[in-house]
Amino acid sequence: MAQTSTRDRRNYTIAGVVLTIVLFLAVNVFFTTAVKTVRLDLTENALFTLSPGTTEVLKAIDEPIALRYFVSKQLTQGNPLYARYSERVRELLTAYEKIAAGKLKVEIFNPEPYSREEDRAVAAGLQGVPFSQEGELVYFGLVGTNSTDDSDKIAFLTPERENFIEYDLTRLIYNLSNPKKRVVGVVSSLPIQGGPQSQYRPWVVYEQMEQFFKVKVIQTGARKIDDDVDILMLAQIDDIGVDTLYAIDQFLMKGGRAIVFADPHLETPTGRRPMMPGMPALSNPGFDKFWPAWGIKFRNDSVIGDALTSHRVNFPQGDRTLVVNYLPWLGLREDRINQTDIITSQVQILNMTSAGHFELAEGSTAKLEPLVTSSPQAMEIEAMKVSFRPNPLALIEEFKPTGKNYVLAGRLTGTIKSAFPDGPPVPEKPKDEPKDDAAKKRADEEFAKAMTEYEKLKGSHLAAPKGPVDMILVADADMLANESWVRTQDMFNQQVAVPIANNGDFVLNALDNLTGSGSVIGLRSRGLSNRPFLLVEQIRAEAELKYRSKERELDKNLREIERKIKEVRTDPESGTAVLTSEQRKSLDQFRAEMLSIRTELREVQHALRSDIERLDGVLKAVNIALMPLLIAAIAVGLWVTRRVRYSRRFETT
Repeated sequence: MAQTSTRDRRNYTIAGVVLTIVLFLAVNVFFTTAVKTVRLDLTENALFTLSPGTTEVLKAIDEPIALRYFVSKQLTQGNPLYARYSERVRELLTAYEKIAAGKLKVEIFNPEPYSREEDRAVAAGLQGVPFSQEGELVYFGLVGTNSTDDSDKIAFLTPERENFIEYDLTRLIYNLSNPKKRVVGVVSSLPIQGGPQSQYRPWVVYEQMEQFFKVKVIQTGARKIDDDVDILMLAQIDDIGVDTLYAIDQFLMKGGRAIVFADPHLETPTGRRPMMPGMPALSNPGFDKFWPAWGIKFRNDSVIGDALTSHRVNFPQGDRTLVVNYLPWLGLREDRINQTDIITSQVQILNMTSAGHFELAEGSTAKLEPLVTSSPQAMEIEAMKVSFRPNPLALIEEFKPTGKNYVLAGRLTGTIKSAFPDGPPVPEKPKDEPKDDAAKKRADEEFAKAMTEYEKLKGSHLAAPKGPVDMILVADADMLANESWVRTQDMFNQQVAVPIANNGDFVLNALDNLTGSGSVIGLRSRGLSNRPFLLVEQIRAEAELKYRSKERELDKNLREIERKIKEVRTDPESGTAVLTSEQRKSLDQFRAEMLSIRTELREVQHALRSDIERLDGVLKAVNIALMPLLIAAIAVGLWVTRRVRYSRRFETT
């Protein structure tokens, strides 16, 4: 009877194992074929989960949109990187098509060489990249069209932008479903449209703005802001005329909105002023007339230095290069960024360079809500100390934190006043008398025209806004430059901009919000290519501070010994090696001392990395050994529990 019971249990066990394997395979096959779009996303920033913004954009499509996905099999066959990435794009497009509920149609093409599909890819403007020595091209891009023949495309889906694929795809669909874009008027003295330093290519932030908005550049001598402008972007307005200042003022008084970038120390060359080699561009924000009317205090002569958020830089010190914190260059993370405002709620990192700060003036009727602040370990630094060949070590020695959280960017709301309380500026007659009658007549006509325009403006002048204002103030303009937040990589002879900070996202989020939009804000800030290991960085900094002085001392001693050896081995007059017995003895002594110093120096240099290597070993042990051991322990525990239960059952029998 006992043998029969044992045999039955063994059969049941075998049958259970077989059924478990069959069930496991069946579940895998089912999920592989039937529910490809379902996945468990365990990434920190939910990079593989569609954002609410994407769902909102897709459900808001009110006209048919067609997406043509071109991917060459030659590119994906035998190339796991492109094969996996192309499959992810395909899955995303399938999910998009399902959410859009019939408003989005996706077609997939394999553009083989000399085929009609290749002709369509070329006609759509996709970028073909060389694949073989015979000159065959492969394609990996996306083209979208709407019912009114508007089109947009991603010329090449480079894997370097995989973290931003949802943003790129949804941006394309958003542009096609919203062909009429809001108008952003840009007033700036920065080479945001391109300059010699960028080979006359627009800055990345400007290119991104053009993807979502119609950008209209307003010259710094303009007398009027066009009626179709929805929002102003004022970025470091140097040498601006009083007429343009008045036009900006009245735009705001009429209920217009603006995002303002004012920099107390501009490090980005503007191309408008001569500079000495190595010196930054001079700063003249041009906002001085606005600050009192807006109820804002802003200093043009100081920048914020922050010990906790500052970047580490290489600084030459004698014949060595030190790695030190440069206090005015800030890398601000989520703990310094307002997570309750829609503009900054998903922004992870902002890089700022020699930024200033804002305060409400005494008696101000406006409200300043902080969006980005410094840490308490911060202080104001005179701008002159960072204007020419700044010394990071000297700044650290003089550093005395105030314990204050300085507002680096904020939202200004409430009530402000006009910067021109007495009305528009009165035109001035030319000081120099014209030399001839014809020139005098032209001057009189121009002055009369200016007076007519003045009277017209005076009649419509607003000394106070029609309603509460809503502006974004940023105490740094360098953050717009490419060098602050993107790194370019060459991909098949194509320059790809890969963000290392969310500066561009912050600008687009602000423009979206100020224009009354916001559906695409959630698409951004969902992951960066630069994900530093903060604990390792902290350990590295502590190790360098601990061992650097000893390393410099040993290196100095080593150089001195090498100099003495050279002097002993070479005769000063003939330059040939003439050694006496005493010199040989000294040489042997110097060599032994040199070997001892080299050994000690290697030990110190090894100590610089010992803490990091120790942490690396712990992480490897956790990932490689601890988790399998933990799973094995759980399995053994379950096995023991079952054995105990079986034993007790037999005992009771």
